[in-house]
Amino acid sequence: MKGTSKGNKPKKPDSEVKKDVPAKKPVVISKITPKKNIVNTDTVITTVEVDTRVNATFATNRRCSILLDNVYQGEADPNSPTIIRLEPGTYNLQAISSDNTVDKYSVTVEIASGSPKVVIIPLEEVYTKRIDLETKAAEEQKRKDEAIRIANEERLRLERIKAEEQRRIDNDPKVIALRRTIREIKESMITIGSNTFQMGSTTGNNDEFPIRSVSLSRYQIARYEVTQFQWRTIMGNNPSKHSDCDNCPVEYVSWNEVQEFILKLNTVADVNFRLPTEAEWEYAARGNSSNVFSGSNTASKVSWYLENSAKNTHPIGGKSANQLGLFDLSGNVAEWCSDWYAGSYDKTDTGDPSGPGSGKSKVIRGGSWDDNDAACRVTYREKELPTTKKKTIGFRLVQM
Repeated sequence: MKGTSKGNKPKKPDSEVKKDVPAKKPVVISKITPKKNIVNTDTVITTVEVDTRVNATFATNRRCSILLDNVYQGEADPNSPTIIRLEPGTYNLQAISSDNTVDKYSVTVEIASGSPKVVIIPLEEVYTKRIDLETKAAEEQKRKDEAIRIANEERLRLERIKAEEQRRIDNDPKVIALRRTIREIKESMITIGSNTFQMGSTTGNNDEFPIRSVSLSRYQIARYEVTQFQWRTIMGNNPSKHSDCDNCPVEYVSWNEVQEFILKLNTVADVNFRLPTEAEWEYAARGNSSNVFSGSNTASKVSWYLENSAKNTHPIGGKSANQLGLFDLSGNVAEWCSDWYAGSYDKTDTGDPSGPGSGKSKVIRGGSWDDNDAACRVTYREKELPTTKKKTIGFRLVQM
């Protein structure tokens, strides 16, 4: 065997000898964008992703904001479209005009892979619709404004007519007289608080018996008798026999006619006047005193009666008032009461008594200008039929 030279190795068979292989070219990944994910301050991991996005150009014919899936992407206008890199897919596109001249435009767009895409946003169509709507709204508002103007003019016209009518009414002598009458009667009312008193007399006529304790609820009574002016204002006539004195008490009126007067007065004045009950009249005439006449023991101080009247009525309030501030409850004219007359008092009727439930005559109290002083006493009683009219009989009003 032949030896080999030192250091020479034996050759391998041809089948075991490798042929030269060209080196592999490096793989080029297009559109690679490095991204760094910072985990902490000591470690930085670098990853490589394939960028499959495409450029989408958004062109508008008005300046507006571009939103994709409700995410703001930027501004676009006719001179400066906006380019947004997007993954292929379906997006909700919104375009909102920056100057608020058009409505929000919303549409679904499809972005496919491949060459760059151009998305045209047809805001002009939306703008036209918006203008149409605004025009219609403006026209509708104009119609409404015109309707309001016409309504206001009509309202003002009616107000002028009403004001003119009110001026005419205010200047009408009848209306002036009516208002004066209502005001005078209302202002003349004096409040009488609830009280208990001894009604009747032990020294007078038989029909003044027996004395009884009477309790009255609160009421109001007129300071004066109803005047001829007031009667004429409400009724349109003056029945008085002494008719040349507007401020004198009305007379020659029956009890029934007085009810008609009260009904008309209550209707126009929206009040609830009535005649006093006999008990209310006597308590007011007494004035919380034991005087024989209303306000005095001397008839001439407080009353017009036979000895000083000169056979005539006199203006109301010409004599002294009683302790409650009431005038002419003794003398001038006798006064109708609401009660039916009874020959004696019912001792059991003591709480706000209103007399018998029925009868033939009505009660008259106070005496008149044609009576002697005895008839002017606060306990003196008279009676007349409800239809009776005398030049010595008038009335005054009360209300609750």
